[in-house]
Amino acid sequence: MPPTGAGDAKLCHVAKPVGVMAVAILSVMGAACDDGDTATTDDAMVRADEVCADAHRELEDIATGATEDDAVTALNGTLDVLEQALADLRAIGYPAEEAGELDGVFAEIADSLIRARSAISRADATDAVDVAEDAYPAARFTDQLYELGFPANCANLF
Repeated sequence: MPPTGAGDAKLCHVAKPVGVMAVAILSVMGAACDDGDTATTDDAMVRADEVCADAHRELEDIATGATEDDAVTALNGTLDVLEQALADLRAIGYPAEEAGELDGVFAEIADSLIRARSAISRADATDAVDVAEDAYPAARFTDQLYELGFPANCANLF
C-alpha cells in the first residue's frame, strides 16, 4: 500500500535507508572475500544475495497503514526483517581473513538496530519515525558495505 499520510511518507523514507544499510552489509561481505578461498567466497556471496533478496521481498509486504500507530508497527516490522537478515548473514561461512572485519560491521549494525528499536519504544507515535532515523545511521553502513565489495542488493538493505 502506498503511503497515505505524512507519517507513512516518513516511514518510507526511513525504510529505504534501512534497506540501503542491509544491502550495504551484504556488499561488504562480498568484497571482503576477494582473494580468499574462491569457492567459499562465491558460495558466501550467492547465499548473501539470497538473504538480501528475501529480506527485500519481506520489506515490500510490510503495510505502512494510515495512522501514526500503523507507522510504529511498520517500523518494528522493518526492524524484525533487518534483524533476521543480519542473523542470516552472520550465519554464512566467510573466509577467515574477512571474518573479523565483517564481525565488526555486523556488530555495529546490530547495535544500531537495538538503539533504533529502543528509541521507537520510548517515543511518541508521532515522533517514532524521526527517532528511528536519528538512531540508525543507514548511509554509513551502506558505504561500509560498498567499500567491502558487497552487491548493491545487500548494501542498500541495511
